Amino acid sequence: MVLNALFVPIAACQATVAMKSNTSAETSYLYPSSRYIFIAGIICSWVGDLCLGLSDIDFFIYGVLAFFMSHIAYIILMINITERKFSFNYFVLGVTGITIFLISLVLFFLWESIVQFRWYLVVYSFALLGLCMAAANTAFSENVRPDRAIILMCGAFCFVISDTLIVTTSFLLEQTDASKAFITISYITAQILLIRGITERRLPASNRNHLFIK
Repeated sequence: MVLNALFVPIAACQATVAMKSNTSAETSYLYPSSRYIFIAGIICSWVGDLCLGLSDIDFFIYGVLAFFMSHIAYIILMINITERKFSFNYFVLGVTGITIFLISLVLFFLWESIVQFRWYLVVYSFALLGLCMAAANTAFSENVRPDRAIILMCGAFCFVISDTLIVTTSFLLEQTDASKAFITISYITAQILLIRGITERRLPASNRNHLFIK
């Protein structure tokens, strides 16, 4: 909990500096107003960290809602990165199907154990699904460098791992020191990857034909 609480403000400061250095239309991924959305997303993640670190049931709900808002912010930012262009193809549909399968599997095994939180987690699952879809969609953007598209997809996948572990160790399995460590590692990795991918410079115009996937 302390590690997460320290990491997020530091990451927010570094991300703010990176975004300020990429302000021109040619080099910046993001619209000017997106900075505020980005900082809001990081703050929501920080609030979610603090809430999930407490044992009170009400704070768990607040943590889920905070991370829901954080994911919505990241989805908006990735939509901005792609200049609001969407690619509905086999790759994106495949990522969508795999994510739906994994989330449905987790909810199936936990359904009887999460009576108080069922619909909170169902709604949250849609935000997690949207995050994975938005990350997969960046692989088809002419603005996104191939390595950055991969970074964003890996960041979204790490969030799926982290959230799955949090829910299963909270309601189904016994939480151990190893599981806590893995949750922290996967969560921080997800944040680092998403922050790095979102704040990276735009792909130069001369290189925009060299895409990860066409």
